[in-house]
Amino acid sequence: VKRWATLLSSCVDLTTGDYLIAAGTPCDHEYERVPWNLYDGPHGEVTP
Repeated sequence: VKRWATLLSSCVDLTTGDYLIAAGTPCDHEYERVPWNLYDGPHGEVTP
């Protein structure tokens, strides 16, 4: 018997870089903003 479940759902706002996570399916749980940002990477600012 194969079983599966959604453990979490995540979204990233590509404009602001905010990560949003729902603990389970987004139908049953609200998204919450987590304290990291897509654009706060280990390399710092990108220079051309």
